[in-house]
Amino acid sequence: MNIEWSDTQLAILATARELFARRGYDGTSIRAISSQAGVNLGAITYHFGSKASLYTEVIRSVVEPLRDRVVGIADGPGAATGKLTEIVAAYFDHFAHTPDMPKLVIQQVFTGQPLSPALRDAMASILGALIGVLRAGQAAGSIRGGRPEWMALSLLSQPIYFNIIRGPLTQAGLLDLGDPRAYRAVVEHVTQFALAGLTQHPGVAE
Repeated sequence: MNIEWSDTQLAILATARELFARRGYDGTSIRAISSQAGVNLGAITYHFGSKASLYTEVIRSVVEPLRDRVVGIADGPGAATGKLTEIVAAYFDHFAHTPDMPKLVIQQVFTGQPLSPALRDAMASILGALIGVLRAGQAAGSIRGGRPEWMALSLLSQPIYFNIIRGPLTQAGLLDLGDPRAYRAVVEHVTQFALAGLTQHPGVAE
């Protein structure tokens, strides 16, 4: 769903995304968002209706572009292994351009509150698309036997984990995903690691 946001709405969304990611939903006030965004206190209510509605739009803004990208790859032409390679790259690229997303998603998962409908629907669409790719690969003989639902979750866990801990890794001097060479090497490693676990290996019994 493409929405044409005004400059004021974009400023509110960008500020809310930063604050929600840093402080969580309960720790972020409408006053703090409006003050940092440089807008009138009533602007958030006027444009979004409520803090809850604004939060929904923030989640939607970070998850739906990734959903659309993954579904587009899955529905496009090509072999399963090529699509899986593209999906891994898409995850890393999306996180690189939307660094707040892992924090927002983790907060949704661990607060114990019901998932935002936008996040729930995006997760279902992404997993459904990925499962379809894996099943097609199994039918073609390029992907090994097994439960595609679990395979999909295992595949996605790699790019998600690397991006969740990118800050601590950088601080510890172990890995800096902001370094283009390290970034490319990690994407290649995760792709090879995933495909090694998913593809058929001659002589290996299922």
